[in-house]
Amino acid sequence: MAPAGLLYPLVGLATAATVVASQALISGVFSLTQQGIRLRYIPRMIVVHTSRSVIGQISLPAVNTMLMVGCLLLVLGFRSSTVLAGAYGEHLTFEPREDRARALW
Repeated sequence: MAPAGLLYPLVGLATAATVVASQALISGVFSLTQQGIRLRYIPRMIVVHTSRSVIGQISLPAVNTMLMVGCLLLVLGFRSSTVLAGAYGEHLTFEPREDRARALW
């Protein structure tokens, strides 16, 4: 799909994009969880403040565990990066295809 000379730079770019996206997801989940706890929508849980000088630098071990389990369930449930990419593409284009849906089950 990509010229041979661009393969490694594109893999590096894709890896960097994945790291940025995962950090954004984790940061968003932590912020929403902390606000939910403060508003008493979510039960109290352990909040670890990772910085003494920067407000908002937190870690939530229970949320970390839930994200890990969710990620593992997705990987094990789809069983193939092709099927996962197909499901992602269908979600973006809103064109459900019966053959891909059957591949999931």
